[in-house]
Amino acid sequence: MIELQTVQAKDRDLLWNINQKYLYEMTLYYDDPMDENGNYHYGHFDDYFLDPKRVAYFIYNNNVLVGFAMLCPYSNIAPDTGRR
Repeated sequence: MIELQTVQAKDRDLLWNINQKYLYEMTLYYDDPMDENGNYHYGHFDDYFLDPKRVAYFIYNNNVLVGFAMLCPYSNIAPDTGRR
């Protein structure tokens, strides 16, 4: 059974780790180099623990973590979307 679990502050490191794997995979499409610590930059990561309009979920299949989703109402295409 597929289940969503809201990411809590105590789960920040786990979300960080699996998001890094996602960002690495996205380097196939975007030129986003690693920083000096071997991490990929995502400028809004901390906002998922500060901004109530941003929410992250872990995705479980039969109690096994299989993915994540990070949702927000903002847009890079239309910067004013969702800010009213």
